[in-house]
Amino acid sequence: MQLYRLMGILTLLLREGRLTAPRLAEQFEVSPRTIRRDIEALCQAGVPVVTAQGRGGGISIAPGYRLDFSCLTHRELLAILAGVRGATSLLPGADAAGLLARLGHLPPPPPEVPDIDLGDFRGPWLSRLLETLSGAIRECRRVEIVYHAPGGTTRRRVEPCQLLYRYSAWYLSAWCLLRQDFRTFKLARIASVVPLQETFPPREIPPEKAPFGEYLTRERYTLLASFAPEAEYRLVEEYGEDSFCREADGRLLLRRGFAGYENLRQWVLSFGDAVRVLEPPELREDILRQAEKLVAYYQNRTPPCPVPDGRIAGKGVVTMTESRCGLLCSQCGYREQTGCPGCTQMERPFWGESCPVKSCCQGRGKGHCGECPDLPCDLLRQFAYDKEQGDGGERIRQCQRWAEEGESHGD
Repeated sequence: MQLYRLMGILTLLLREGRLTAPRLAEQFEVSPRTIRRDIEALCQAGVPVVTAQGRGGGISIAPGYRLDFSCLTHRELLAILAGVRGATSLLPGADAAGLLARLGHLPPPPPEVPDIDLGDFRGPWLSRLLETLSGAIRECRRVEIVYHAPGGTTRRRVEPCQLLYRYSAWYLSAWCLLRQDFRTFKLARIASVVPLQETFPPREIPPEKAPFGEYLTRERYTLLASFAPEAEYRLVEEYGEDSFCREADGRLLLRRGFAGYENLRQWVLSFGDAVRVLEPPELREDILRQAEKLVAYYQNRTPPCPVPDGRIAGKGVVTMTESRCGLLCSQCGYREQTGCPGCTQMERPFWGESCPVKSCCQGRGKGHCGECPDLPCDLLRQFAYDKEQGDGGERIRQCQRWAEEGESHGD
């Protein structure tokens, strides 16, 4: 146990530069006295440890020191080489060279070492973003980000807590001042980040708010679908060869749970006509509406407006918060005819003096009805289930989808 702690202390000092004994003790969950004994052990092993007393003092490693890897087994060395490859893929050229120099004379990676590249197709953008966010986390400094979420693009201030690499993508876990709650932001959706002068006390993320924890284990929607044989490679790639069974006609039957409806819908639609949805019924209805809209679009036909009293909207599902009540303004043929900017952008609707749902939602300070604890209320039900131009509750389900997406992806 002490050997692993000594290696951890050495690695941490090489990475951080200078740390205090209490900080190391907290990191490794031991007493400061134990840390002092560990430092003596490192000195006896020939590591040039430097200690400085007083303000700004601490424990550090003498400049120019390089690690000697002769004490490592072959498997341990291969693991380090793989990790170094991944780390250097995120660092600017000079920093990557400096890291390799600090690690000493590493042998050339043999073929069995994975060639890991954690970078992004946009080049140095990801390295700069990670560096900025890492500095903000280290200094407990708030940042302002412009974020493209399923509910639209927003500018908000957050208190960054942790950077994560999960499921082939980078994420930031942070306290969002707008939502007053922990949120997980996908780095690829962050358009810009600006460090602020404001600082904050460190926050501990509670287990129930841990990134990806509860959300990915909650399978609120179950898909039962039949796939064409040519879709087999995707099912194997994404869920494994045991995820489906082969039917007598050669088609592939898959039953799988999904945490969010919108993720389920987008995934199914990505298969085009190679999938036949059997369950859930609301997904079948959504796909039918989507197909009708595509036919109407490509045949230059304007779909009918399904909103009571001529209110603007369209049937279908998209992932942008376009209205307060769940209607999708961007798919409505009346939008261009009237020059309406959309529910969330207009002061007064073109069909009358006011919209009671819009007024209620904005009066409560909500972005859409999905954020309201009273969903679905009697007022929203009245419009959703109107006998002539209602949508059978589709706008209510859309608000629920927006709420689910915001809950898990930094709304």
